[in-house]
Amino acid sequence: MSELLTVDDLSVRFTLDRTAIDAVRGTSFSLRRGETLGLVGESGSGKSVTARAVMGLLPRNARLGPDTRITFQGRRLDRLSEPDLQRLRGDRLAMIFQEPMTSLNPIYRIGTHIAETLRLHRGIGKREAWERAASLLDEVRIPDPAARLLQYPHQLSGGQRQRVMIAVALANNPDLLIADEPTTALDVTVQAEILALLRGLQERHGMAILLITHDLTVVRRVCDRVCVMRRGLLVEQAAARTLFAAPAHAYTKALLRAEPSGQPAPVAQDAPAVLRAEEVRVSFRLSRPGLFRAPAILRAVDGVSLDLRQGETLGIVGESGSGKTTLGRALLRLAASDGGRITFDGRRIDGLTREQMRPLRPRMQIVFQDPFASLNPRLSVRQIIEEGLIVARIPAAERERRIRQSLEEVNLPASALGRFPHEFSGGQRQRIAIARALVLNPELVLLDEPTSALDLSVQTQIVALLRDLQARKGLSYLFISHDLKVVRAMCHALIVMRHGRVVEQGSCAQVIAAPTQDYTRLLMRAAFDASM
Repeated sequence: MSELLTVDDLSVRFTLDRTAIDAVRGTSFSLRRGETLGLVGESGSGKSVTARAVMGLLPRNARLGPDTRITFQGRRLDRLSEPDLQRLRGDRLAMIFQEPMTSLNPIYRIGTHIAETLRLHRGIGKREAWERAASLLDEVRIPDPAARLLQYPHQLSGGQRQRVMIAVALANNPDLLIADEPTTALDVTVQAEILALLRGLQERHGMAILLITHDLTVVRRVCDRVCVMRRGLLVEQAAARTLFAAPAHAYTKALLRAEPSGQPAPVAQDAPAVLRAEEVRVSFRLSRPGLFRAPAILRAVDGVSLDLRQGETLGIVGESGSGKTTLGRALLRLAASDGGRITFDGRRIDGLTREQMRPLRPRMQIVFQDPFASLNPRLSVRQIIEEGLIVARIPAAERERRIRQSLEEVNLPASALGRFPHEFSGGQRQRIAIARALVLNPELVLLDEPTSALDLSVQTQIVALLRDLQARKGLSYLFISHDLKVVRAMCHALIVMRHGRVVEQGSCAQVIAAPTQDYTRLLMRAAFDASM
């Protein structure tokens, strides 16, 4: 196989407030046609910066080193003009970004995002482009693709938005696909299907894939070779089988050992109920193509009941689009329900207005799935964390103490307070979001995929932190996740959702060890069987 991409002595330096930061230092690797190369390492290790350097998408305050050479199909990418790079991007070079909500334009319909790249690079008509767009949505397993083409990004779940990004990237059958955490927002069953789809396209078209991920199960399944990065340096490079069987570097060994483990502290038998839901329902109207066709009704949550006690973690798992996040938002009254009862701390809240809910807001917080979309880009970290404290009228001296304490709890230095969200990696941004939620000392926290953007070592730290806070403060968590290894380490109880309904529920240990439903068995096999 010929070399498709060669990266020689890649160095990237950022200048921030007259301070130079070397994000990548002397990294070299190559990628052949039809090969999958995994790039792994901690959040902030330089993985995404490496990918953006290859694509020519570094920000203005970044500079390549003088000895850096990036060669693609015999052409020096590091020397190409911006117009020449634009002709390659989306055509021969494609990239799936880590955070789909920031990559999809909120004012354009889903169909426009996909059709645009087809028309730009293939010169086909609008009708043909939209037909191809519908076919691509069907390929990445988005239901009712014709209706979804007419929707906007905010109307899709996080996992569905990620699948739209995959469809956009694959539209023109690129020679090189750079996938930056492409399965982060996907549940384990869809993850397996997307990886199988990428493998099929790779075999048919000889496409090379540079896969950036913190999920070592994914790396073990699909990668031919693996590069391990730490603090901007490439510390180990080997065939995947060799690396997993006999890692050479101490950091690689530590990375392979890092996996959330243990169990949460038991819940007191007499612990009072914090949250109770009875037959909760949430519906949405979906526009459908055609002048005289009535809108479709999507029952996102269909008669869900649950109980959450003080100091308990209730896991909610299921496919992307199964209603997990919609249920969580409805329970916190961030989304309107159209049926059922919701009770918080003995008080019924499903009929309360926004003003009536305001005094309860500090007691119930949320960590969103996409930290970049939920963090105001114009505010510093200090302002982001402090915002809720100001609304709660906490004195200035106490605000400063709480801000620093919350930042320390999520393993970020005090020097981060003056910086802005775009200056952090995806995992670091998620830790900022967690700090913002914890600073108000809530009783109930909805954690919507809180570890999806974090590498394994940081996942372990965050799980330990959340368990420690729960044990000390009696916090109750609603834990929405597709990562069943994290769920196993975090949750006391578990409900499994599909198509808006609960298909199985019980203690976490029981559901994972001995599932009774075929769908739950499929989830468990996809999560824990590395051979899938």
